[in-house]
Amino acid sequence: MPYELATLLDILGSQPTGKVRSDVNQEVPEDNICWFEFVVKDIQPTHSVVLSIDVADAEGRKYLGGTKVIGELVDDRPTDSEEYLHDQNGQQIELFFPKWCNRGVSRWQKDEHVGCQGHLHGWDTASRRYQLLVTKVPFFSLTGTLLMYLFSAVFVWWWYFPLWLVYKLFYVAIPVGLAVWGVAAWQGNGELAQNTMLMIIFLTPLGLMLRFYVWAITLSDRIEESEQS
Repeated sequence: MPYELATLLDILGSQPTGKVRSDVNQEVPEDNICWFEFVVKDIQPTHSVVLSIDVADAEGRKYLGGTKVIGELVDDRPTDSEEYLHDQNGQQIELFFPKWCNRGVSRWQKDEHVGCQGHLHGWDTASRRYQLLVTKVPFFSLTGTLLMYLFSAVFVWWWYFPLWLVYKLFYVAIPVGLAVWGVAAWQGNGELAQNTMLMIIFLTPLGLMLRFYVWAITLSDRIEESEQS
């Protein structure tokens, strides 16, 4: 269930802005998804990011090499609304961004208003800030997003998805193809046997190349993970 971050903090029994929440780590729902707007106050260089999250799990590894942003939560809820309990406006927050966000985040300016989606991770008692793991960032306007999807459909999707299927189904497609070729040859269906063999001859080097390519480009990440474990 998506929450507005300010509302989630109220649900957790958050005190007014600035109060210490040493117990919030035990109260945060594991499946929480939050939408929130914040004001950028500080963008720390990538090399200075020290994650206070568990990087041993799959989710934590996404944020290795990412950027940390310090901001202030924007709470624009009407004061007479049912979910409004405390004024969360100006609440200090720490946002951890995955590595793929580094370039977009680096373009932000101090005091810029930004909207994001992420998970409330907990409370940092040292800095007295809520910590959030960001999962979605609107780096593009609606027009820019539509143009990006159009560009992808015209220039990327038509070849990316077939190659992705070859990469994923390579180890299944080859033995299945050989079985079809054997049955076709045994039944005397020369055309089917020939077409199947041509497909195998084409897919085998392509699949091996894709597998090697993915293995090579992910090798450095696997080495970093093994060194940290």
